[in-house]
Amino acid sequence: MGKVNKNLRTDFLIIVAIVLAFIPTIIIFEVRFITSTILFFAVPSVYLLIRKPKQIKRLVASVVAGIVMAFSVDFLAEFNGAWSAVKEQLFFSYKVFSVIPIDFLIWYVLWIFLTVVYYEHFFENDRSNKISKNFKKALLVFSSVLVLIILIFYIRSQFGRVISLAFRR
Repeated sequence: MGKVNKNLRTDFLIIVAIVLAFIPTIIIFEVRFITSTILFFAVPSVYLLIRKPKQIKRLVASVVAGIVMAFSVDFLAEFNGAWSAVKEQLFFSYKVFSVIPIDFLIWYVLWIFLTVVYYEHFFENDRSNKISKNFKKALLVFSSVLVLIILIFYIRSQFGRVISLAFRR
């Protein structure tokens, strides 16, 4: 077994150990959602970033694209009640568009970041900082979907207000 494989195996075992070590902490101390998010996603990400340098340009591009899509999906899920948070578990009381808790934004930013860092660390062999030529097109599509969702949300909200005012008389 080569040195690279041994290092990757060690890194993987350390990541698993970190996550397993935080489980009793989270259960015993009944930490808030944001705390468990930091423990499960930020700490392993920082470890992997320290262990092996990542391609920052590609990392940022992947995270930005992921955030745009995740925001769209989360917005729809929150708005339609597919899932919701226990208010007492939230650290921040503010909600983006009065729909998405800030805690959830932090969660999926860190979740996406860990996913990309994990992939870059364990699977990616291309060390170039080059971003796909299709990135801008994909980001445009993702952003268009997000804008469309937000527009529909506002149009629906305004339409609902007009209807409710009309029937109050």
